[in-house]
Amino acid sequence: VVKINTMAFDNCSNVTEVIVPNSITYIGMSAFVGCGSLTKITIPFIGQSIDEETYIYFGHLFTGNGDHIQSNYLIPATLKTVIVNGGKIKASVFGNIETIEEVIINSEISSIGDNAFANLAISEVELPSKLVRIGSKAFENCTNLTGNVEIPASVEHMVQNPFVNSPITSFTVAADNEHYKVENDAILTKNGTEVKAYPIGKTDSVSYEIQENVITVK
Repeated sequence: VVKINTMAFDNCSNVTEVIVPNSITYIGMSAFVGCGSLTKITIPFIGQSIDEETYIYFGHLFTGNGDHIQSNYLIPATLKTVIVNGGKIKASVFGNIETIEEVIINSEISSIGDNAFANLAISEVELPSKLVRIGSKAFENCTNLTGNVEIPASVEHMVQNPFVNSPITSFTVAADNEHYKVENDAILTKNGTEVKAYPIGKTDSVSYEIQENVITVK
């Protein structure tokens, strides 16, 4: 099997978990619409196909009216966990689905788009070991996202603070990352001229001194 047709699992209301194998190359629109008891889904990519440039949203699997207006996504309220095994995490792919509590991203994924996980109910995030780019506000307003976030050695580009209004308490950057570092709790470019993110959930600090060599604060 390499293809799942449109509305293939329409109204399978007793299904609680779906595992779509990596051999699947195409998932039709509304493939899982009406799966009202679904709690967990594993997918090989987000959207219609791994190389798709148009139907790129997670809601593609659940759209109710055959379109991609977010208000017509019929995401089951029971759905809490999403595992993504490949493809690209493009801009706004989760469309502010506030009920999702856990997203597991496969280590092969190299890019996370702007606002990709904005407003989700996730409480932790493990960034993939081959991640190269983190988009602007990728994890904005994830109000349950606390604790430490580690930036892997592979990350080369952070467009703007990916963690705006998310109460993270600390950051770490892999020691062998050639582009970023943590200094005085904040993520800075390696040369120290640009501040990328500060952990706003940090409770034991009341001030941050911007160093003289800093040119840009994002």
